[in-house]
Amino acid sequence: MITGIKPRLPQELVLHREHYAADAVQGAAERYDAAIQDFQGEQNIPRVPWSRQALARVAGPQSLSGRDRIQAALAKLGFLLK
Repeated sequence: MITGIKPRLPQELVLHREHYAADAVQGAAERYDAAIQDFQGEQNIPRVPWSRQALARVAGPQSLSGRDRIQAALAKLGFLLK
């Protein structure tokens, strides 16, 4: 199977000048969710909205895969961080 090129996030979702307006990006996020799910369908992979994946990555310490404990581990090894 030939793999396609994954759609990239639209610029209005990642570039913000001086302020972030959540209402302005809502439509772009919905369109990207649809585009990424279409791509996933074409590639025969599970269709999961991008917004759900992004939220899961920042849901809390449990989503950090242990990275939330790095500072304590470094301190135990004698590397004190400010």
